[in-house]
Amino acid sequence: MQTPQLVLVDSQMLSQIMTMQKEILKNLKNEDDELMTREEAAKFLKCDIQTIDNLRKEGVLHDYGRGKLVRLKKSELYKK
Repeated sequence: MQTPQLVLVDSQMLSQIMTMQKEILKNLKNEDDELMTREEAAKFLKCDIQTIDNLRKEGVLHDYGRGKLVRLKKSELYKK
């Protein structure tokens, strides 16, 4: 087993690392805010579309769209 080594970084390198970390977190957040159709959400949760509709009616899931166009946030599906 290898012994961990201490690595010294200068302030410029640390700044670059922090910038990269912020970009990664930003991209992860954007992926979770992806909008999905009812069909995609049902496939993602491995359930029927009727279950998605029931969860919407009960207020468990919120839809984002206009008229007949229903979209659900992927980040909200993770919580269910």
